[in-house]
Amino acid sequence: MINIETIKFVNMLNELAELSNKGIEPFENATEDTYRTKVFYDSRHFESEEGYKVVWDACLCDDTDCYHHDIISYYDSNNLEYKIRVKIDEDDEEAGPYICVELLLSEEIIVVENGRWYFA
Repeated sequence: MINIETIKFVNMLNELAELSNKGIEPFENATEDTYRTKVFYDSRHFESEEGYKVVWDACLCDDTDCYHHDIISYYDSNNLEYKIRVKIDEDDEEAGPYICVELLLSEEIIVVENGRWYFA
């Protein structure tokens, strides 16, 4: 039988890879025009070595009369099988941020960066 949850997970990895090709930035840099074109992370919630949560859904309105810049949910909200975080290697200034997908039911880690994903 086809496992639909696995297909959705792989689709999510492909989506994150495509977005990572355009860049990985803090959510405060997002605008109505750039949202959903790049990966944005919540720089206000740094979880020690785990990194930053990745924004999945947000409400953005750049109009000065009705300005909204709110995070609604994260990619791994309400999920017990994996954790998705943006990590930044402080020791390597040339390396950009990357996404780390930790599978909680195993010890596997998937890295997403520069338009692709792979097992680390």
